[in-house]
Amino acid sequence: EPQLAGPNGRWLALSCGIFVALAVVHTWPLASAPGLLSRNDVADTVLHEWILAWVAHQLVTNPFHLFDANIFYPERYTLAYSDHLIVQSLMGAPLTWAGFSPVFVHNVVLIAGYALSGWTTAYVLTRWTGSRGAARNRYASSPRAGMPPPQAFSWATFGSKRVTSRQRKNDGQND
Repeated sequence: EPQLAGPNGRWLALSCGIFVALAVVHTWPLASAPGLLSRNDVADTVLHEWILAWVAHQLVTNPFHLFDANIFYPERYTLAYSDHLIVQSLMGAPLTWAGFSPVFVHNVVLIAGYALSGWTTAYVLTRWTGSRGAARNRYASSPRAGMPPPQAFSWATFGSKRVTSRQRKNDGQND
């Protein structure tokens, strides 16, 4: 069986740029003033802004008590009552540490999450099918624009590619 053509460096850069542009368009006007504009009309947005800030704060002050969030104090492990957003918080932590506002950090992570989810899915579809056209119309979006997409999904698509590669090797096929 012939080996499927994978994406090259030029395609990866171009498709990444396209997905960043699509994420900006999808979340517009957040990108026009990411430190000022927010979807605070959606209660989860405010919660997620706080969680991103809490995790970044706690990682440098007392990481062993990360889940002992200051919400519902004096209860313990209260970060586990909601979305912990560990991956998203790690993405935004350098911005928080640099002094950017929770609103700015949330918006950057939100836009990056849409872009990365779409881009990695396009990458995996291209690897699986050998066709760049298979990923042409794929865009990771959500009807709830104030909610971060599952950024961890982008890592799951790379993980599923690894599983597929190993399965092909086990079947005697090349990656």
